[in-house]
Amino acid sequence: PSLPFLLPLLLQALTKQPADVEDTPVVQEAACACMSIVAKTVADKCLHRVMCFVEQGLASNCAWQKRSAWLAFGAIQEGPAAQAMQPLNAASLPHVLATLRKGSRAEAAAGAWTMGKMLEHHPCSVADAVQVELFEIVVARLHQDLHLAEELGYCLDGMAAQQAASLPPDIFNTVVDALLQCASKADTGGREQIALIRSLTGLVDGVGDDCVPRMTSAIQTLIGACERELESGRLPHGALIDCLRALVSRSGKERIINYAQSLLQLFLKVLRNQHKTRTG
Repeated sequence: PSLPFLLPLLLQALTKQPADVEDTPVVQEAACACMSIVAKTVADKCLHRVMCFVEQGLASNCAWQKRSAWLAFGAIQEGPAAQAMQPLNAASLPHVLATLRKGSRAEAAAGAWTMGKMLEHHPCSVADAVQVELFEIVVARLHQDLHLAEELGYCLDGMAAQQAASLPPDIFNTVVDALLQCASKADTGGREQIALIRSLTGLVDGVGDDCVPRMTSAIQTLIGACERELESGRLPHGALIDCLRALVSRSGKERIINYAQSLLQLFLKVLRNQHKTRTG
């Protein structure tokens, strides 16, 4: 009985633009979390009201309204039945791809998050051909705007879960190059860098053996990144070490023999620094 009163309040929270931009993620994340709970509780009953809001927002010329529409659409992905969501998702794909290509940062962030939700909860609604195109779009947008690393990384994680085992080496190489290049430009240990490295780890864990030869150069790149961290007096963050471990595990001893000494020295340095940190 409370649904007609609750949904408008949540949708309004998504559209209200605060005076302080720093407050935006907190307000919208809270509204999205509540919307997701409501959608899981009432299932298909939320669709009509939310989809009216989504259609109006996407038809608007206001970037903020478009952002709010994508957030609302992403927030309900876990609720309604797959039979109801899949056609809606399929119809939205051209608009999501266009948003990721040319939308403002605010729009693209929300669109990428929504695409990640689709891939996580309704992967069958995103055709393989669309996912191939999405790989290309995500890589291009990453190069344009590092601030979108977390949301675009969420897309990559969803695609990796579906496509990694059959991913052609040429696409794998392109994605790896983009992730490493962008990670090197991001703030050391910052959210963007960690998101990019974690996406690389997920990709490395899932791809087929025909992609393994590219991993050795990635090992060299990450060894260098860890060494620079240690030289600066900082321990390499956990995401870097986890990714390096995944690369070494997949590459096999034949391929990493040339890096064995560097890896051993690196891990010993990390252990020594950890001991110094703990003992003061």
